[in-house]
Amino acid sequence: QPPRQPNMATDLLIPDPNNPNKLIPNAALIGVKKELRPLGTTVNVKLPAIEGEYGKTFAKNTAEEDIKMLSAARNAPKVAATANRVTELLNKPDIFVGPAATVKLNVARALSVLGADETESMRNTEKLIAAAGQGTLDAIKDAGLGTGQGFTAKDLEFLTNVAGGKIDFTAENLRTMSRLQYRAAELSVKKFTTRRSNMPESATKGTGIDKETYDLPARTGGPTPEAIAYLKANPKTTAAFDQRYGDGEAAHTLRMGK
Repeated sequence: QPPRQPNMATDLLIPDPNNPNKLIPNAALIGVKKELRPLGTTVNVKLPAIEGEYGKTFAKNTAEEDIKMLSAARNAPKVAATANRVTELLNKPDIFVGPAATVKLNVARALSVLGADETESMRNTEKLIAAAGQGTLDAIKDAGLGTGQGFTAKDLEFLTNVAGGKIDFTAENLRTMSRLQYRAAELSVKKFTTRRSNMPESATKGTGIDKETYDLPARTGGPTPEAIAYLKANPKTTAAFDQRYGDGEAAHTLRMGK
């Protein structure tokens, strides 16, 4: 049976003259339809099945990613508050004096997670810190962040160890954890609000998302306004800034445009 000949008057896709096995748009017909449209003629273009299904799948996946980013933004104030709560411990140096067990008990008292006995209190502390680490990792994942987007491979490895209960309860480790927590909160909000500006109005105004705000509590122990202003005026001082406020803080501060 001979191959079907294209109908130039009705087929939107026709064989490529240079490659009969490839379909190309029927420019002549499409041009006519465009000319008719201003006259009020309704033009219904039916995409080939494979393109239509691709579009549906792509739209569904995009919507699912948007929902994850929205969830991370909504949870960001809580993540930031937890980060501040941990940072406040660092203002109590006596907490970190003594053997590991004593430090855990001190942290338990400071965070109000005491149990029925010392063993339960230490377990509660371990669970709380591990949950904070996992929550930060979840925020990073849901917001579509990660290596090269505000966090290094070293940062993610550290948070994985926190979530797995594999870190010592030292002031330095808790400082690093709280710093990464707050960063995740800030970037989650920034990522979603940027994305929201490009979302269809039916998905924002129709659901009230366009009016939502995600205000974070001021960061405890973070860079001072003076330090930030100096960094912006002297970007070559990033190393000194990181040494004072933690690895990656200079790049993050400049990225946030504070």
